[in-house]
Amino acid sequence: MADYVQRMVEGLARALARIAAGRKAGRISDAPAELAELAVQVAGIDLKLVDVVGAHAIAAQLTDRRQLDALGAICEERAEVEAAAGGAAGAARWRGHAAVFRERAGAGRAG
Repeated sequence: MADYVQRMVEGLARALARIAAGRKAGRISDAPAELAELAVQVAGIDLKLVDVVGAHAIAAQLTDRRQLDALGAICEERAEVEAAAGGAAGAARWRGHAAVFRERAGAGRAG
C-alpha cells in the first residue's frame, strides 16, 4: 500500500511539473483538461464540481489528507494557468479553492 501511495504522489508531482513547464513555455490550452483528468485520477473528483458547488462542499466529503493535498496542488496550478491566460478573477477563484483543500488537509493532520 505504501508503494502505491508513493507512486501516486510521484506521478502527481511529475504531471504537475509537466503542466507547469508547459504553462511557463506558453502552452496553456490543454492544461485545464489535463488538470481535470489529473483530479479524477488522483482524487476521483471532477474539477467542474469544485467550481460549481465549491471547495468547501467537496472538502467536507473527503477524509484522506493526501487527496486534499493533491486537490490543493491541482487547484493552485489551475490558478496559475488562469493567470497566465489573463484571467485574474479565475485565478483568484482557483487559489481560493486551493486554500480550502490545503486548510482541510492541515486540519486532518492536527486532528
